[in-house]
Amino acid sequence: MDFVILDLEWNGSYSKKMKKYINEIFEFGAVRVNDKMEIVDTFSMLIKPQIGKKICDRVKRLTHINTDELSESRNTYNHVVKLFTAFSRNAVIITWGVTDIQTLIANNEYYNKNKTLSFLNEYINLQSYCEMCLKREDASKQMGLATAAELLNVEFDGNSLHNALDDSLLAYKCLKELYDEKKIKRFIQKADGDFYNRICFKNIFVCDFDNPLIDKKQLYALCPICGRKGRRLNRWQMKNKSFRAAFCCDACKIKFDGRVQFKLKYEGMQVKHTSHKRDNAENQNDNKNCSNQ
Repeated sequence: MDFVILDLEWNGSYSKKMKKYINEIFEFGAVRVNDKMEIVDTFSMLIKPQIGKKICDRVKRLTHINTDELSESRNTYNHVVKLFTAFSRNAVIITWGVTDIQTLIANNEYYNKNKTLSFLNEYINLQSYCEMCLKREDASKQMGLATAAELLNVEFDGNSLHNALDDSLLAYKCLKELYDEKKIKRFIQKADGDFYNRICFKNIFVCDFDNPLIDKKQLYALCPICGRKGRRLNRWQMKNKSFRAAFCCDACKIKFDGRVQFKLKYEGMQVKHTSHKRDNAENQNDNKNCSNQ
């Protein structure tokens, strides 16, 4: 079994035809490896922009690629995809996170009016695999490629990040450090209809208190000291996509801030509870108020 680790670079371009911004891909970079984690071949190509005519300054700084270089390439999206399809034939496609695949789907839909990617039959999200191996699956923030490399003591040049081929090679080095044939097979997804529905689903934060999708029984906060449910002291307020309120723990005689976040994902509603103990200065006064209520 071969694997193709793919990385893309893109520019935010406004489409007059679709009347919205699209992340227009302008660089493909990939490395093909066998099941012994040996490099078989590499792939690197630039694409001449068709939607936007100029690369924004931020993308120029990150990728060190300018508009003139892309114009000189003369490669179209479909031409590069055709060559990449041949390069990746019969291999499992791997990307760091799903954003690259989502961007590919959006570009394919723009150019070919079809979400299905011809070269994608089986897929692995390397970010999820590395998080599992490094026991970071419950981390509040997703792990970046550079962070994974640092944790694995994989050397890399920070200035080379956001070069598609270099990023794919860095991802390969991380995979090589953590490769386990049995474990990796559990992360292979079939690129069927359910896969496309799942990967194209836009996660949303539910911020309307009266939304029927919200289970009111989930509106609670646990004391950060003893873990008991706190007693709410004021009305829920929406801030930064989270419901927030002040709470009191009658057992610990402290006040704390509680936050509940509702995120609608393809699998269903995800509810996240967090509690934050107030500092000593606040609690000196709050302890009295808490004991008297």
